[in-house]
Amino acid sequence: MTLNRPLSPRPSDVAGFAEAQADGTTPALPADPPATPLPAPTAHALLRVLGYSIAATVAATLVALAALPKPDGRMAPVTAAVVLLILAGGGIQIRLALVRFRSRLLEEIQAGYVTTTFQQGGFWLAKRKGSAYAPGRNVQGWDWRGLWVLDTSGGIVSSPDRSVDPPGLYPSPHSPGERELWTGHQWTNVYPDRSD
Repeated sequence: MTLNRPLSPRPSDVAGFAEAQADGTTPALPADPPATPLPAPTAHALLRVLGYSIAATVAATLVALAALPKPDGRMAPVTAAVVLLILAGGGIQIRLALVRFRSRLLEEIQAGYVTTTFQQGGFWLAKRKGSAYAPGRNVQGWDWRGLWVLDTSGGIVSSPDRSVDPPGLYPSPHSPGERELWTGHQWTNVYPDRSD
């Protein structure tokens, strides 16, 4: 899937871009791929862990629903309690896996490379001001052409296209003085530096 041209404004068109680039707070664009990528696990591996966590939670819930007693066709209190525990534990595991994946993805992007190249994803559940979040409608398009793409062992999959603004944190066009996540295609309304 190829995305249409990036949505405006591009990071390099935003006030404060030159200053952020000069002080090193924009994504690094090394001339060569990193000789030593960040220590494992990669963003690719952590995205798989996230997928496995979701699949395991769904599977465990379905097994519990099928295997546990249902007197008179209704869910017994013990069955309900087990299912709720599975969902709570799975929800915690999914949340932890999501946080680890997002953190490592941002670290890789800021280092000038990435190990996973999904085309669409809204891993922050962000929304534009004044709009309601709707699953499937608030998914961002990602364009990785501006970064080194590495496989899980650090081998080169593709070199960066230096004519595009790569994904990463840049001065925000929506919130002056803050950095916003750019996907290589669009702004996300995600501000990882915020404490709220």
